[in-house]
Amino acid sequence: MNFVKFIENYDSTYGIPRPAEYPHIPPFHAFLRIIQHVVLMIAVIGCGLISAYLLWKSAGFLHVSQQVKLYFVMGIILVMR
Repeated sequence: MNFVKFIENYDSTYGIPRPAEYPHIPPFHAFLRIIQHVVLMIAVIGCGLISAYLLWKSAGFLHVSQQVKLYFVMGIILVMR
């Protein structure tokens, strides 16, 4: 089965959400909008994970005390929010 046909069948069965200003867009374009948002969420989560990791590594490189590492952990939690 063609991929576009699969998306059209999925849209007719379950319904792909469309924005209120574009209720007439075809199923394939609605699917692309959903994928665009998914990729954006993955990118934001990935950047958060990378920044949390770099914060933790910088605490190790600076040889800080346990109390300062606690502040770094608070910063990591703030970054992950």
